[in-house]
This record gives sequence, structure tokens and C-alpha cells, in this order.
Amino acid sequence: GIRAFQYCFACHSVDARESHLPGPYLTGILGRPVAGDAAFRYSPAMTAFAAREPVWTEALLRRFIADPVVLVPGTEMAPPGLPPEFMEALLGYLRAARPAN
Repeated sequence: GIRAFQYCFACHSVDARESHLPGPYLTGILGRPVAGDAAFRYSPAMTAFAAREPVWTEALLRRFIADPVVLVPGTEMAPPGLPPEFMEALLGYLRAARPAN
């Protein structure tokens, strides 16, 4: 999973304290509200998408990672170029990434 996350780490972290990145942190993303990180400034496209899709499910996240521009036209996230065989490993890694107590 960590190897698959390397496709994401230039823009995202699993550490909520890393706020200097161009994308929001991804710890606890599954079950979290779409555009739900109050400390992150989302694009208008992602904010509008969040009004239609309120929570990140595994199926929704899978569709978004596969082609963010198709799912959320106008999003600032570019397709990560993740090889299809890495998708399960990435989702497993994100499932395991839990907020620190």
C-alpha cells in the first residue's frame, strides 16, 4: 500500500499536520465527508460535487482515483496515473490510515 501511495504523496499526506501540500490529508478518508477538511480550500468543482455526494465511500473513492476529471469536471486533481493493479493496495493503505488519538 505504501508503494501505491507514492503516486499520491506529492500532493497528499496521511498526516493531518501536513497542511502545506496542494491536496487535503487522506487519513480517515473513507466515511469522511467529501470536501470535509475545514483546513483545506477546495475547488468550486469539488465543493459542488460534495453537495451531490456527501461521503467518501470506497466505491466513490475508487471512481475518483481512477479518473478525477471525469467524475468531478473542473477538479484541480489530475489523474494520478496509478496502475490498475495498485488500486486495491492503495485503498487498503487508506483504509488502514487512521487518525492519531
